[in-house]
Order: sequence, then structure tokens, then C-alpha cells
Amino acid sequence: MVDYNKIFGVNDSYKAPEKIMSILYNKEEREKLFMELLEVNNFNVDFDWFHEYFQKEHADRKTKKQDFTPKCVADLLSKLVMTNDEGNTGNYYECCAGTGGIMIKHWDNFRKTFSPFDYKPQYHFALVEELSDRTVPFLLLNMMIRGMNGIVIHGDTLKRNCKNAYFICNTANDHLKFSGITNIPHTEEFEKELRVKFESNDYFEHKELMSIDEIIKLLGE
Repeated sequence: MVDYNKIFGVNDSYKAPEKIMSILYNKEEREKLFMELLEVNNFNVDFDWFHEYFQKEHADRKTKKQDFTPKCVADLLSKLVMTNDEGNTGNYYECCAGTGGIMIKHWDNFRKTFSPFDYKPQYHFALVEELSDRTVPFLLLNMMIRGMNGIVIHGDTLKRNCKNAYFICNTANDHLKFSGITNIPHTEEFEKELRVKFESNDYFEHKELMSIDEIIKLLGE
């Protein structure tokens, strides 16, 4: 098993989520981390590398009954919603996304319907939601390292209470490039667009992708 604590630079797994978040906001550091993660996983991006690590080190399986969807089930779910119709745009939504195992499998199956020379990250957009503070950093990492586009809502799917929201975008529109991250402002306008109620004071401005107006326009499409 890969020693992810060593790769993340922590001596205990409980420190990993906070450390990951700090790295994700630094382009040079995160791309160095991404390359190391790709190398230890033989550049195979078609599954969630953190399945076993997170389940063993972070999941609250006793109290919250947190468990992971097996890869075979994730693959089946993905194929059930996949179509060969021209209307299959690659749009994806998932509540309680965890670290992104099902999302990754859907993304992987969808991109493989294209030639490697034809696929563009703009063809797939994921809107995912997750409540766990421990899980969200892994979810963001999994999207960014795969060059995905999407929005991550950190909050309660049922009550619509939201701690933070993140916009992930592959600005180069190149499936061999990594994505960047922008923190979505806690404004009434975004509450309306995302159908949430921001209630966290943890927001700080971090913008490296596109203007707020452009994000709003994208959400409205």
C-alpha cells in the first residue's frame, strides 16, 4: 500500500486533509504533489486511489456508517446512466460524493467514448456535494489532478447549509493538464445559483480561474 501520509508530508493521517487543502492553493506545490501521486499509481487515473487509505484512516464506519462504493459497483452505476445518444453531454451530479470514486468512474467511462485526440475536458462537468470536512480535500484533489471541470459544494445536501463551494476548471481545456481552483464567494447571488445557504465564516478569496461573472454565466447555462 502506498504511504500517502509520507507523500502528503504528515506524520498522522488526521493531519492530511488540512495539509492537502494548503497544497491545493499553491500551484507549484500541488503540481509537484500531483506528479508524485501519478508516478506511484503508474499514471492510472481510472479509479480512486484513496479508497483503501481513506476507509482505513478517516472513515467513521462505526458511528456514521461511512463506507465506500466498491469499484465494480461504481462502474456499473456509471454504465447504467451512460448513453450513446448525441444528447449525452457528460454532465454529472452526485450528492454525498465522498472522495469521488463513482464520479471518477463516470468521468473515465465518458472520456473513453472519445478518441484521445478528440476528447476535451469541457465535454464533462461534475457538480458534486459532500458534507465531511475530512473528505472534501481528497475530492478536490481527485478532480484537479485529472484535469476535470466542476463545482464542489461542501455542505448538507438535505438542509442546503453550505460551508464553502469551489469551482474547479481546466483552463487549458487539455486532458493532459491539471485543473485550478477558485473559491466561490459567499454571496446571495451564488446562494441562489447553487440553491444553498452559506453559513460558514471560513471563506477567503482565492481566484485563479475566471471572473465571478463568467462563473455565474456558466452556472446559468
